[in-house]
Amino acid sequence: MKNPHELHEERLATTESDGSRIYLYPEEVSGKWYKYRSIVYFILISLYLILPWTKINGEQSFLIDIGAREFFIFGAHFYAHDIPLLFIVLAIFILSIGFLTAVFGRVWCGWACPQTVFIEAIFRRIETIIEGNSRKRMHLDERPLNPEKIMRKIIKWSLFLVVSLIISHSFLAYFVRTEELINIVQNNPEANYNLFVSMLVISGIFLMDFGWFREQFCIIACPYGRMQSVLLDKDSLVVSYDSNRGEPRKSSDNENYADCVNCYKCVAVCPTGIDIRRGTQLECIHCTRCIDACDEIMDHIKKTKGLIRYSTERQLHEGNSKVIRPRIIIYSIVLLLFTFIGSYLIYQSKNVRVLFLRGTRSPYQIVVNGVDEKIVNHYKAEFFYRNSKILNLSFKTNIQGVEIISPVKNIVLQSSRKKMVHIFFKFKRDMLNSGSRKIKVIIYDDGKELISREVTLVGPY
Repeated sequence: MKNPHELHEERLATTESDGSRIYLYPEEVSGKWYKYRSIVYFILISLYLILPWTKINGEQSFLIDIGAREFFIFGAHFYAHDIPLLFIVLAIFILSIGFLTAVFGRVWCGWACPQTVFIEAIFRRIETIIEGNSRKRMHLDERPLNPEKIMRKIIKWSLFLVVSLIISHSFLAYFVRTEELINIVQNNPEANYNLFVSMLVISGIFLMDFGWFREQFCIIACPYGRMQSVLLDKDSLVVSYDSNRGEPRKSSDNENYADCVNCYKCVAVCPTGIDIRRGTQLECIHCTRCIDACDEIMDHIKKTKGLIRYSTERQLHEGNSKVIRPRIIIYSIVLLLFTFIGSYLIYQSKNVRVLFLRGTRSPYQIVVNGVDEKIVNHYKAEFFYRNSKILNLSFKTNIQGVEIISPVKNIVLQSSRKKMVHIFFKFKRDMLNSGSRKIKVIIYDDGKELISREVTLVGPY
């Protein structure tokens, strides 16, 4: 009888010949790499849940407040006009993934991708506790509905829902201040209808993806797997099967076989159902389950571990591998360039930034005091500042006869704060040339010139 794991090389393990889905029941695995991944998963999940609740300089460690157009990232305070900086940070992240992939293969997928981390560390474990090991889960799904099956499914999906709600609320905490989030959770959903609906949608996505869709996302929806052929080369470190050592495999008509006993344990434990012995494949997420499974079999039959291991294609076929190569050099140069640009822009952003905006619908007002007629222009000065020194600001102009009036007598600017100040420019009509005139506003800190900006005064023509 043909082994059910032995599939045609062009057929996916998760798809029947008619195109319908085959639901996978990967067997449990233990070993060195499983322990390492469990530690990494625990650290990543802890950071995800705890990070929004920690504070640096009195603000959330990580907050993208879209409504207020403010962003707090590990003590740095950014505003809407800093969006180019965020694009640079995103570019650095993408380039880092490309660099890591070129060096270490799909280490992101198997070790840090939220899809893998939450499924393997939480959802798969809940499933095992409630429904048993892979064989018991498969048999449970094959049985007709009965009270036991219904009860186990209800318990499992209820726990999945609770976990999804926790994950989604933690996700919202990255976009809504935690203090506000606590109040929102305690109040009637109608008071924050949009956020409530957003939370339900996000929870539903997490629930269906982590609880049911699973490996289909990696195979169908994730673009990263399709990019690996561009990012990888023969010297990239990948999960590999050593065919030189494993072939020919054990079979019923082959008594002189090598190390591979054709047990299909590597296939049985794979969360995407692939046979790693076919080489690097789009569906492989480098989770190292097959390594631990194969090492266990090698121990059992008294052979050396490492038939499946981290290696490079060149190492397996030629016995050596290149660390420094054009791909790595290009990635390194571009990554360093973007990092330098980002660091420089962040450093420059620590200086004071000011934006003058007209403060009223009317561009000017005429004020008459007896026979003295003057024109008033109202501006709003928005200050953005990240440095640690406290500034005491004052204003002057480069034109005599222009009086600057502000309701705020002592303008104090503190680190990582945005401040808006109303400023009124009062002057005589004869100062204008054809209804307008540009002047320079000089801003001082304790009498020392700090920055200057140009504004346009207007009046009747």
